[in-house]
Amino acid sequence: MEDLIIILGLLAVIAVLLNQFNYRLALCMFPDTVKVTRWQGLLGWYGWVNLFVALPFLWDGDFSQGMYPLVIGLIPAAISIFTVLKFNDDRNVELRRDSKITYDDNGQLLEPCNDVYGFLRNYSQRMKAIGPKFFFKEIFAREKSNKVLADGLLDNTPEVTVDTLKSLPWVIDGAVDVKAQFIFLLEYMTTRYDNKKLYENLKVFCENSMSVARLLELKFNEIPYNIAKFIASADLTVSLLENKASVYSISVEGQTFDDVEKVIYVSTSPMYKINQNLSSVFRAIAAKFSKWTSKDEGSVILTSKKIIVKTPYQKTEFPISDAVFSFGDDISFDNSNYFCVSDINFFRFVMLNLNKTL
Repeated sequence: MEDLIIILGLLAVIAVLLNQFNYRLALCMFPDTVKVTRWQGLLGWYGWVNLFVALPFLWDGDFSQGMYPLVIGLIPAAISIFTVLKFNDDRNVELRRDSKITYDDNGQLLEPCNDVYGFLRNYSQRMKAIGPKFFFKEIFAREKSNKVLADGLLDNTPEVTVDTLKSLPWVIDGAVDVKAQFIFLLEYMTTRYDNKKLYENLKVFCENSMSVARLLELKFNEIPYNIAKFIASADLTVSLLENKASVYSISVEGQTFDDVEKVIYVSTSPMYKINQNLSSVFRAIAAKFSKWTSKDEGSVILTSKKIIVKTPYQKTEFPISDAVFSFGDDISFDNSNYFCVSDINFFRFVMLNLNKTL
């Protein structure tokens, strides 16, 4: 029994390390659109490593040695899969808001909603209708179709995009609402699509996405906050470059600006400090440790005139022309306070275009 406890403990350590490496890989039977938490990934990894240990014993017919890791592996693996299915079923998650996003819909100011479009909504009914095998094939086909749909949104007219969305087999069957399908497409484009192509066609993306939404009778207050925030920042960036007004506005609590200065981008994220006096080698080690252990959060606010950095200790302003330091995908404006911004590529794109306005 003591040996078994030691083995199970060792497997738990391996699961933790694998989870740090890639927690989504433990639940690779789900496509990237499906939301997976680190806890679900940890349960999945602990289940798979136990099953991996159990299989050689079971193959040799040694059930006394193989049964314990088999049972202990099946339980967390099943729990992780079940909770992912439930969490992505009738999803209604109140997304954290670090800024207020508004859209001027013919004089009516609308704000985005929570995340209410579960990718696996009504999964049990769909699984009963087509079977588990074809269900998982279908959800990967839905994920794969996003690339074609995204290219079409940029290359075709909104009317063609709407017709394509309505012609998808799972939409025709009623498994997925056409509005939800469009939300999944926007989520894909704002998080996993080819950045270069998206940024080169950002104006087209902003115009066509809202045109498709109008054709589908999808109001701005039905679009999840994270997607709406990206679209607003993108449109404000394009409008600033073209020196025209935008139908979007972003405001931050506690911050006031004149009518000319516009908030373009806001990111609230974990942050950590690095000692500037350390050598490059020790600096890298200290940065890794600080990133894992820090509980602080900070905000980066990019306006049309300046950069505002808010930490738990102070608020600092920097000119747009100042250099941006980087450590991996984390950024800093003073080479001391580093921020783990959620979308480093979009941040760099916005910064590049703000510098063009100087």
